[in-house]
Amino acid sequence: MREGIFMTVQYVSKTLIAAAALTVLRMISELLIGQPLSGELVSWLLLSNILVSAFFVYCILRSSWSGIRLLAAAFFVNFVIADFNVFIEAIFFSIEIARATAIGMLTSGFVVTLLFTFILVTLLGKLRPSAGEAAPHLERKRWSQWLWRIVVCVFAYVFLYFMAGAIIFPYVREFYEGKVLPSLSQILLMQILRGFLYVCAAIPLARMLNVRRFEAAVLTGLAFSILGAVAPLIVPNPYMPANIRLVHGFEVGISNFIFGLIAGLLLYAKRPQAYPDKSRENNASH
Repeated sequence: MREGIFMTVQYVSKTLIAAAALTVLRMISELLIGQPLSGELVSWLLLSNILVSAFFVYCILRSSWSGIRLLAAAFFVNFVIADFNVFIEAIFFSIEIARATAIGMLTSGFVVTLLFTFILVTLLGKLRPSAGEAAPHLERKRWSQWLWRIVVCVFAYVFLYFMAGAIIFPYVREFYEGKVLPSLSQILLMQILRGFLYVCAAIPLARMLNVRRFEAAVLTGLAFSILGAVAPLIVPNPYMPANIRLVHGFEVGISNFIFGLIAGLLLYAKRPQAYPDKSRENNASH
């Protein structure tokens, strides 16, 4: 029981340290692009960053990867879901963001995510492989096995996107009425592209986790729900009223979670012995 309490304290403390570091990085980046944050925004940003940090701390501790491979995987997952994919949809739907501001936001997001990933992996003692550590042999799939899984995942994302959008549209109709929206065919093509990018992010996440298939699927679902919906939408912004953010938060959070669950189940790689991961205990004590 003492060991469990100790590990919980370690997990919480490192989550808070990571969240504080991410908040400072984001405050500096906003200052550099000319958008300093108010005290209220910092409070919401800290809450958002605690969610992001809690997710990544758990995943990194449950990963059998380390070093450059872990750094690259964690950065790619975070940046694609939380920055790049959200950014391209905001531009696509003509949310009122100036081009220079949008480019600055994406660039600062890239730099902040890179620095945050480095800090996080270092904090958790996974920057260098532990002595004698060897990554488990992952199940290899032929290209045909990958192809049908990717197609199913992209189809699932597009289907869930339109279904969730149809459900909540009556609640956001007024907000979008004055905007020039893309055609249905353009929206379809954009969501196919976003679905493919999401699958590209789901693959390293589902394969780096040293857990059972269902837990990997749940964590993949949480990645898309937290990073792609809840964390960014709980922070107030000048482009979307609070009620619209709340509706979209529920919509995207739920549909992204279901998509991630499907992707995690399909993209998971079997390993000879996936649990328990003793490196989690060792790294938590560093």
